[in-house]
Amino acid sequence: MKKPRFSLLYFILTPVILLPVAAMIFLVIRGSEAQQIYNRALKNANAGNFAEAAKDFERAGFLGHGESYYSLARIFQSGKLKVDNQQEAVYVNLVRASLHGSVEAAYELGMISLDTPVPDYAQAALYLRNAALGGHALAQYELGKLYEQGRGVIKSEVLAGEFYRKAAGQNCLEAQTALGMLLLTRAATPDELLKAEKLLQAAAARKHARAFTALGVIYEKLSADSDEALAKAGIYYRKAAEMRDPEGLVNYGDWLMRRDRTAEALANYRCAADELDFAPAQHRMGVYFFKLPEPDYGLSRKYFERAAQKGYAASWRNLGIMAELGHGCPPDAARAAKCYKMAEDLNGTVSGKR
Repeated sequence: MKKPRFSLLYFILTPVILLPVAAMIFLVIRGSEAQQIYNRALKNANAGNFAEAAKDFERAGFLGHGESYYSLARIFQSGKLKVDNQQEAVYVNLVRASLHGSVEAAYELGMISLDTPVPDYAQAALYLRNAALGGHALAQYELGKLYEQGRGVIKSEVLAGEFYRKAAGQNCLEAQTALGMLLLTRAATPDELLKAEKLLQAAAARKHARAFTALGVIYEKLSADSDEALAKAGIYYRKAAEMRDPEGLVNYGDWLMRRDRTAEALANYRCAADELDFAPAQHRMGVYFFKLPEPDYGLSRKYFERAAQKGYAASWRNLGIMAELGHGCPPDAARAAKCYKMAEDLNGTVSGKR
C-alpha cells in the first residue's frame, strides 16, 4: 500500500511555519544591529561628538530602537546640536520615541501638553497613561492628579488612588504625599486620619515639604479636644513654611493669625503671595488690607485681582463687592455683576464670608 502524499499540504503549511520564523530572525538581527548602533551613538555623545551621535541615534531609531529617538530629542533639547527649529526637533523625536515604546518620551510629551498657557489635558492623559502603564512613577503620579481633578479624564478618586499607590510603591515622594492627602480628604474618623498620617509621616521623614503641611492639617482636625494636637499642627505648619511650601506658609499664617501674631502671619502670607505667587495667600493679603481700621482699597484690589486671575473664586466675589459698593472707586454695577458671575462659574458663592 502506497503512503499518502501530502505535497499540497506541505506547499500550504511551509510558508505558514517558515515566514514567522524568518520574521523573528530578521527582527532579532535588526534589533541587535540597532542596539550596536545605539551603543556607538552613546560613545560619540559621551565624547562630545554630537553630530555623529545624532546620525547614529537617527539610524538606530529607524531600525526600531525607541530610546535612540529619545536620546536624539535630549541632544536637541540640550542645545548641543543646533537645528533650525529646536522645539519642533525635540517634539518630533519625542513622538517617534513614544511610538516605539519609550516611557520617558511619553511622560515628557504628557508634561509638554500640560505646560502650556491652555493645557491640553486630554492629550496629556493619553501620553501619561502610556508612560504610567509602562511603570513610570512620575507619570503615574501625574495621571493620578488628572483623575483626582477630573481634567482630561472622568474624575475618579478610586483611579487617582490606584495610580498614586503604584507611584508611591516606587518611592515617589510626591505620590506618597498625594495619596496621604487623598485619604485625608476622605477621612471621616480619627482612625482614618491616622492611616493618612502614617503614609504622610513616611514622606515627611524624607523631607517632603507638602507632607508637613498635610500633617499639620491632620493634627488640626484632631485638635477639637486637644491643645497638644493643635500645638503639634503649628509645629508641622512651621516646618512646611520653613521649606517654603505655599500651602504650608498660608496655613501657618492662619495658625499665627488666630493667636493674634499678626506681623508673623503677614510675613508668611507675603512670602507665599509675592515670592511664590500663590493665590490663597494673595487673597488673604487682600482681606487684610480691606479690613484695616483705615482700609487700603488699592492694595486690597491689587491682591484680589492677582488671585482672581488664577481662578480664585473668593477673590472674584470680593472684587464684586468692592465694585458694587464703590470701595476705592466709583460704584460700577456692571463690573460687580461680571465679578459675581466669575465667582459663580468657579464654584464660588456670593453669600460666603470674605
